Amino acid sequence: MHELGITRNIVAIAHEAARGRRIVRITLEIGAQAGVEPRAIAFCFDVVAQGTTAEGAVLDIVPLAGTELSIKTMEIEEAC
Repeated sequence: MHELGITRNIVAIAHEAARGRRIVRITLEIGAQAGVEPRAIAFCFDVVAQGTTAEGAVLDIVPLAGTELSIKTMEIEEAC
């Protein structure tokens, strides 16, 4: 299941971009021709995110027709 590795990379990229702040939501765009199963990404996400700034974040997946696979947006908790 290569989706596990892809999910690890997604979480790592988001974690690095968050710079220690908690991630609230990640929105992915996944094209139907991307060769990735969106349900498998969703299934892996919570486990992969444990112990990172993405732990507890909501994962939104936007299906597209093409070959895209990208982090569209990321919502980060504002510092107090």
